[in-house]
Amino acid sequence: MLNIRDAKVITYDNNQKSVTVYQDFKDDNVWYVQPTPMFANQIVGDETIPIFSLLEYTVQDGDNHATCSFTVELAVSPEAIKAVREALPNAQFGQFDWISADIFLSYTMDGEDYTSSVTPSLVGSNQAAFILDLNDSALVTFFKGNFGPGAPDISTLNIAYDLVSLAKLQAVKATVKYDATKAIKYEKTVKTTKNMWGSVSSRRVTVREHLTASDAGSTLLDWGIADPSAEFEQRVQDWAFATLEGLVDQAVSDAVLQLGPNGADDSMSEYIASFSRNYEENQVIEWVIAPTAFLGAASISKNWDAHYQSVDFRRLIANVNVLGDMHAAQVESIDVTINYADVNKTHTFKADGESSWTFDVDGRKNAEGNFDPQYSYSYKVNFIDGGEFTTEKVLTTDTAVSITLADLGFVTVTFDGSNIDFETIESVDVNFIFITPKDEPNINKTQRVTVDEPQTTFNSDVRLSGQNFTYTYGYVYTLKDSAQQYTMTQVTNQGGAGKGFVLLTSPFQPAPFTTVTAQGDGPSIESVFLTATYDDVDNNFHQSEDIIYEPGIDGRQHSFSFNVLNNPNGAYCRFNGFIELDNNTDITYTDIYLSGTSRILKIPRDKEPFSVKFDPRLIAWTDVEVVLVTAFTLKDDADVDLSGLCERGLEHMAGAIEDSKSMTFAAPGENTTSGSPAQYFTFNFDPDKGAVYYYTAEYHHKGTRGKTHVAETKGDARTRILPKDPTNTSKSLIHVDCAPNVHRVAKFAVE
Repeated sequence: MLNIRDAKVITYDNNQKSVTVYQDFKDDNVWYVQPTPMFANQIVGDETIPIFSLLEYTVQDGDNHATCSFTVELAVSPEAIKAVREALPNAQFGQFDWISADIFLSYTMDGEDYTSSVTPSLVGSNQAAFILDLNDSALVTFFKGNFGPGAPDISTLNIAYDLVSLAKLQAVKATVKYDATKAIKYEKTVKTTKNMWGSVSSRRVTVREHLTASDAGSTLLDWGIADPSAEFEQRVQDWAFATLEGLVDQAVSDAVLQLGPNGADDSMSEYIASFSRNYEENQVIEWVIAPTAFLGAASISKNWDAHYQSVDFRRLIANVNVLGDMHAAQVESIDVTINYADVNKTHTFKADGESSWTFDVDGRKNAEGNFDPQYSYSYKVNFIDGGEFTTEKVLTTDTAVSITLADLGFVTVTFDGSNIDFETIESVDVNFIFITPKDEPNINKTQRVTVDEPQTTFNSDVRLSGQNFTYTYGYVYTLKDSAQQYTMTQVTNQGGAGKGFVLLTSPFQPAPFTTVTAQGDGPSIESVFLTATYDDVDNNFHQSEDIIYEPGIDGRQHSFSFNVLNNPNGAYCRFNGFIELDNNTDITYTDIYLSGTSRILKIPRDKEPFSVKFDPRLIAWTDVEVVLVTAFTLKDDADVDLSGLCERGLEHMAGAIEDSKSMTFAAPGENTTSGSPAQYFTFNFDPDKGAVYYYTAEYHHKGTRGKTHVAETKGDARTRILPKDPTNTSKSLIHVDCAPNVHRVAKFAVE
């Protein structure tokens, strides 16, 4: 763990350069040298040159475009190491243990800011490749001016790493705040790109740009020492803002899950509630180290012919990056094969070799005579003990493919209890379930975190492709004096993409909710009169809040919060009351539910709310491990083929989805007596047409028995009672239609 207070800035080269070093929190002799971003190098012939290329071509309208590809990494120069050794002669150098990392590229051309981001490898020199489509001649000229003949020694392209490691927040308290009102006002004054928030790859960039430009984010530092050094103060300030970025990024991600990617448009800020977070002195935090540098251009400019090429047609360039530690997954090598038109290439990654490979071939034309960007890839994982598995081919147009530990058949998640108050809490039991692919036995474990064992790690190691790896986890907090227990039901991470490190906190956390009223033609919403009741039956928590406001005066968004047990999948907020329109009509809300994970209540002008309860009380938990339910509604004008839903998921028809919700129901853990509670799916419907929704339910069993699917359920339209243990092996979609004066439930198999 890092000692952030006693970090030092060491200058060298006649005070023209500096390097930051962090002392270890426990061992005063161990120091960590902060590296600097720079180009990664390659050997070509007898020369070592930066990995940088600019490929220029002419498109059909005669304009010049280009593809610029380059690889960056973190390194410490020999001069910096020498300076540190002179300043700290007894220093032992440690290796940073990064929890996560992101890289941002930024530059300004003609007064317009450009930013993009990629995820680097967490091993070695943390390499990552950028592949930029320079789609107009001005951009091509800009890049040639920065790196071509006669370019300055240092370019105007800035690389910034966001690297996360554990540290204690020393000598200061911090508060970070997000003001949704300012963000909404900003979005109304700028032209935003449709669906910019919905793209996972660009979302963090969008968050950073909006927080900076809108002034919606703020940080407040309360120092516990007099006159902190300017360097220390700036480091804490940088950490606080990066932490705020991460919190807003997570809030956007949660909203997108509820709204659907198609709903993540230029009004996204309306669905993110204002919030603030406090960080106490000596609290364990995810400390962000953000080394930044402008990319050097001297070597590239002097050897321009080795980096530049002009061709008649665009080339296909794609980068494959291994993000995980192959040693940790017991992997000896990975054979990656890419197929493009009539070209097949295979590259072998070794555990101690480079983590990045670029596929670069002549482009092909499609039937319309345009560049064809689609290719396929697969890879074979070879384990040290001789085992292996091969993935299926994936069709894609992405310029970057990342292979994570989960993709190598190895998922690891660590839970750290450093911030738990063990004076009042005896223990935290973590119930963890890996849902393994291909009907292999699931992995269900419960491990305990205590003051003596404050950290526990779960490993899957199933040696199967983790591209569809799902895991869930929940907690049981046991108090020291009364032995009373608090339960947090399962949280689900899909596709192995969840965090590999979870910092446990107090069981009591703010639960924010937001109501957002609609606008447009027709009658407008004059007043909102609702009572919100927060219910957590498992833990016997109940709180209420009156929601009364006039959107025309107070704004369309109203945010409120309950300070309750952090149980997002086991608690819900229940709304009752009415919405008053300006045409003297009301819309009644009677027991409309939002689960703890769905924090946004959309209030339309011309539709009525509808809540569906999915009740798991009959599920045979002696045989069933986890049940996954997906419920959704379609847009009124949707024209979509539902037959591919179960194979390809909701993503293939995202443009047709109006509302959707994924729900996880898990078996009791070792120290609990009941499975997950009921959960709710809430949506709005046209009263002239009736409520219509769809859902699937997939049962994962204990042992080697394969998945089964619900073909029908009992109950009425508002309550779906999940069956004990269905035997249907075909994938099914259930359609519930509550047209006026009609109640129809239809089901059809989807093969």
